[in-house]
Amino acid sequence: MSLASALKLASSNPLALYRPRPGQEQFHRSPARHRLMRGPNQIVGKSFAGAAETAYWLLHAHPWREVPSHPLKGALIPYSDKTAKVIEGYLASFIPRRLWHRDTRYHPDVGFTTRGRRVLRLVTGDSLIVVTQSAGTLAIAGHALDFVHFDEPPGASVAAEGRARVSATRGCTWMTLTPIGRPVDWLIEEVEAGTVEDTHVQPTPENTGLEQDELDQIEQETLPAERAQRFWGRWHGVSPNRYFGAWDDSLVSRELPGEEVQLGIGIDHGEDAGREAALLVAFLRHPTDPRCWFLDEYVSEGATGIEADAMGVLDMLSRWGFRPEDVDVAVGDVNSAGKNEAGYKVNSLMTEAIARLSDLPEQRPPLRIRNARKGAGSVSYSSRLLHSAMVRGNVRVHPNCSTLIASLSSWRGPGGDAKNKSFSHIIDAARYIGREFLDTRARGAERVTLR
Repeated sequence: MSLASALKLASSNPLALYRPRPGQEQFHRSPARHRLMRGPNQIVGKSFAGAAETAYWLLHAHPWREVPSHPLKGALIPYSDKTAKVIEGYLASFIPRRLWHRDTRYHPDVGFTTRGRRVLRLVTGDSLIVVTQSAGTLAIAGHALDFVHFDEPPGASVAAEGRARVSATRGCTWMTLTPIGRPVDWLIEEVEAGTVEDTHVQPTPENTGLEQDELDQIEQETLPAERAQRFWGRWHGVSPNRYFGAWDDSLVSRELPGEEVQLGIGIDHGEDAGREAALLVAFLRHPTDPRCWFLDEYVSEGATGIEADAMGVLDMLSRWGFRPEDVDVAVGDVNSAGKNEAGYKVNSLMTEAIARLSDLPEQRPPLRIRNARKGAGSVSYSSRLLHSAMVRGNVRVHPNCSTLIASLSSWRGPGGDAKNKSFSHIIDAARYIGREFLDTRARGAERVTLR
């Protein structure tokens, strides 16, 4: 095909340029009314294939299935608004603008809207409503639909409501998912009973477009606790003895960065012995290959208060010849851990204590401790950042950090017995500050030199 012909085809029918990989094609070819495409996270194009399937229906142009000729009404039900916008972006590229209804608008930050509603409407009368799974079953109740696309596994009640909406029309539902972080036992039962057809796509070069050595690297960088599901797309994971499978004693080193770096402090708060943990870290930012050096730690020996913990952090800095104002980023747990006074949060109290101990006004502290970024999935996400950096050899831990070394060597992940939980405090401090620098979406500012 000449370039001119390809450009003409793309402008008239962008979907015609979609060439499914083997796993995607197997999903599209399935004649089942209720089906799913299951596979690794991000690398086999599950959401992309799900969006293409939606476009096939809306355009009445499915290459392997007969689609009803009347105007169709469908629903996109993603896990979150963020994933909705990704899929809507795919749809915006698949469906020519000349087919959009005159009242339909699209913006990457908003998605599709028609007269203020989350709806994609076409001049042909076909339409797609967009509603997240968090909106629950009531959001689609009452609608007679021809198809429903679930992105990531919904709860059993939401899935049942989706099927009920296509019952009268003899329509179809499909799911695109990686089975991690959501309850899927009910879905496994549906697959085993034959109610839902399962297309399990393996992470092969043919299904991903990646070379085998690239896939091997991705597998290695995936946390062992999540590898079975996140990389292989299996229903259940395997719990390893050690959460950070890439941790090795060779990462313990007195090596220091030879270039200018940024400094960070991560803090996990607690009252009892060993539960107040702080880490001093040097970071070299890079858009794709950040590096970090864990330099020192403060771990409380007994029950402590704000003043004692603030002094511990200052002593940690002093051992390296740093002042509080040399710290670029300081983050602490948002929990007060019992160190709450008059409604103030512990990060604010410690910020003020560091100012007092530095002979500065509390209103002008030399550093400010911000709340760590937490929320659903944050433990897994920030742990993956640390593990990936370990795999690349971009983490070094100074022998000063004896508690961190012991915890990285032994921690089995969230929960467990009391001993395992005791390792989590300094791991949390590492996660909080690691996310600030190892997340390549973040950007830095001033730098200092370690001598």
